[in-house]
Amino acid sequence: MRLDPDTGAVEGEWLLLVHHSPGRLRVRAACFRDASDVADRVRGELGETQGVFCTVHSPLTGSLLIEYSPDIADVESLLASIVDTAGLDGIVDSQAMARSRKPPAEHVVDGARWLDGLARELTGAGLYELIPAVLTVTGVYSLVANPKQKGWLPRWDNALYWAYSVFRDGVHEQEREDAARVSGTVAFRPRPHA
Repeated sequence: MRLDPDTGAVEGEWLLLVHHSPGRLRVRAACFRDASDVADRVRGELGETQGVFCTVHSPLTGSLLIEYSPDIADVESLLASIVDTAGLDGIVDSQAMARSRKPPAEHVVDGARWLDGLARELTGAGLYELIPAVLTVTGVYSLVANPKQKGWLPRWDNALYWAYSVFRDGVHEQEREDAARVSGTVAFRPRPHA
């Protein structure tokens, strides 16, 4: 399997293993989309395979659902038959690919760390300092300029509470980072020779 260095996509025409549980197999390929004669050819081949009960083609998604008896037919043979009949390059396991991907929350955390680093580089203060400052200014402005609490500004007391909360959490986070840094240096300090 080769990856395209520009897009990170898998080169060639591959069969994507979407889901498998004993007796049910769902695969997808671009050549199965629309009114595909390739999908019909694969369905015909699988229909002659002993142990296969039915195959359902979804032209919209380009997927095939194969129901089979796991006592009679094995999944490796079915996949090999599909790849050979459709003339595909091989099989990609989407479940294994999904397990190897980063969860979305990690992307958010990485983005916040990058933004914090950028803020420190540009202003000398991190997000835990800048956000409470902005919220404090917003709260004071809301109290002075918008005493009836109408419009798009948050209520002054909410803004000040959020400012305090973010600042408090930032102080605790900084203390945790400092403690981890100190314990890390102590844990890896070499022992003096006796």
